Amino acid sequence: GDYEGAAISFLDIVENHPSSQAAIEATFYLGEAIVPLGMEKWAFELYIKVLSDSRGDAKRLKHLAVARLLDLAVPRRESGFARRPGLSATPEARARLQAMGLPTTMEPPRGKLRGADVERLARWAESLLAKDRYELSYAYGRHLYLTGNHDRAIAVLDAMSPVDIPITRGGQGAKWRVRAAYVAASAVLAAGEPEVALDRFIRITRANPPDQRDRQIVELAWMATARIRHDQGEVDEAVKAYRRIGRDSPYFPEAMYETAWTLMAAQQYDQAVQALDLLLVYDPDSPIAGEIKHLRGKVRIQQRDYQGAEEQFLALRREFDRLATHLGSKLQSKGDATAYFAAVVGEDMEHFSLDALLPVGAVPVARALPRAAHAEAIAGEVGALDRELADLQSLLRHMEEAVNVPHKAKLFNDFAAHVAGIDAGAKDVVEVQERLVARMSLSARGEGLDRLESERRALRERLDAPRGGANPARERAVEAVQELEQDAHKLELTVGQLRAQLVATERYYEQTRAEQKIDHQAFLTQAAQLRDEIAGLETQAADLRRRVGRARA
Repeated sequence: GDYEGAAISFLDIVENHPSSQAAIEATFYLGEAIVPLGMEKWAFELYIKVLSDSRGDAKRLKHLAVARLLDLAVPRRESGFARRPGLSATPEARARLQAMGLPTTMEPPRGKLRGADVERLARWAESLLAKDRYELSYAYGRHLYLTGNHDRAIAVLDAMSPVDIPITRGGQGAKWRVRAAYVAASAVLAAGEPEVALDRFIRITRANPPDQRDRQIVELAWMATARIRHDQGEVDEAVKAYRRIGRDSPYFPEAMYETAWTLMAAQQYDQAVQALDLLLVYDPDSPIAGEIKHLRGKVRIQQRDYQGAEEQFLALRREFDRLATHLGSKLQSKGDATAYFAAVVGEDMEHFSLDALLPVGAVPVARALPRAAHAEAIAGEVGALDRELADLQSLLRHMEEAVNVPHKAKLFNDFAAHVAGIDAGAKDVVEVQERLVARMSLSARGEGLDRLESERRALRERLDAPRGGANPARERAVEAVQELEQDAHKLELTVGQLRAQLVATERYYEQTRAEQKIDHQAFLTQAAQLRDEIAGLETQAADLRRRVGRARA
């Protein structure tokens, strides 16, 4: 959703209409909108404001405010967290972590609330619990489970989803029943009662909720059932539970991987290899593909098939050698690649985008990194600032050139009016002087006077003649300016052609570099040099344009 737009609308109501009936709702929903934007502290203040409000409209929102504050105390994981590689419950993963001295348990995330505030929230939640306040009950039960108060968590969550009532029965609060039942079963397991927890998880697997997220909780219940069966040594039942996870489930790779380990524990090595092969076919580019191939070699050792194990390990070694060689060449060309990408970024920073720099598959990953998105935004801002500075420098140069012309006064309206008045007065004086000279010439005669009169008439004709007539010097200057402008245009066309060729070459290289047997380091070096040459030509074209502008001025 558009969280920023919603936050702006709610903030307008809160600040400009604080006494309206909608103000308290706007306060609550403003907190809802800013939490996804990372403003947890402000959201905490807004929810506290709802709790401290004594108006009647605030009473129906207080239990929701407490629920949101409990979520801030123990934040919820982001979508897809449980499916990350490395969070597996397999024995080898735990053994490796223990060998490195790392903990094998996952602690819940810590919020930004103080311990005293959390205790106060717990008291608020106890006082506001009710049968129809499902969201508060779930948030409080989850909080109790994650903080280790398992017995109280079970009691609160069972009140939402009693064991003797079908989970998927409709009605008010139906969407919270599956979630509450799963957390309650997890709390029972954490309390050391695996048999009771197993019954609870099996009860969840019988549900058929319509919501996609709730169906994933049912799949997690199948995973939990299989893991408990595995720990109890019931291999066949564990495998049956794992196989209830379909291929369209996001948990299918994890289920197949754990199935292989379960079969290995039961010494059913052929079936374990089949499970691993199926997993490689399902996702050959999985982050744990190397781990799966390594595990296949270990299975061969357990089968006393040492030649097959050697073949597996040698194939895996060749694959890693190929990757290491590829990575080594990348590291060796790091300096040239850095210069090349620096030239790409610096060429047009205002319109810089990660899409133009990275492969298509890497763009979503890069955009998920805060630093990459921040760098993209900074590049655009720096590019816009550079453009504005260049425009300002050009304007200053034009102003300096204009100020340095002989008739500076004509740059300003007031001074130009005074100059025009002075010119008109000077012309009037000249005309008076001409009349005086004409009157004096009536009594004078001679060749000298005739010559002066002819010169006066010639000067007068030049003075009265309209400007803009033939001027060879000016025409030559105009022709020179036009030639300079044509040179600048030709240079810009050349730069455009070179840029198009470079972009086409880079695109072709990016799309076919896996098939081409070329020196990648040399290509990047030449591309960077060509970009530098294009930048130099662009500088020359810009200089020509500035010279044309000065000449026209």
